[in-house]
Amino acid sequence: MATTSVHSIYVTQAKALEYIINPKKTKDGLLVDSFACSSDPKLAAQMFEAVRNRIGTGRGTILAQHIHQSFAPGEVTPEEALQIGLELCQRLLRKH
Repeated sequence: MATTSVHSIYVTQAKALEYIINPKKTKDGLLVDSFACSSDPKLAAQMFEAVRNRIGTGRGTILAQHIHQSFAPGEVTPEEALQIGLELCQRLLRKH
């Protein structure tokens, strides 16, 4: 059974994104996708900041959210896990 959690990113969002998309964990990026932002960590961090400045108060301490899903070994393939994650984002963030 899958578990899902949300981790807040408070500092160095570009470094956090680089860790999240680590090529060793993601088949050299094949198992990485982005949702409404760039898949380049530095550009995505700039995009997050622009959104916070444009529509947010800019006073919060959370810079970004990382949705994390875990599956039991053999429960799904890595490709299926990516697809499930994309569908979760579409539902949570209401982007269709």
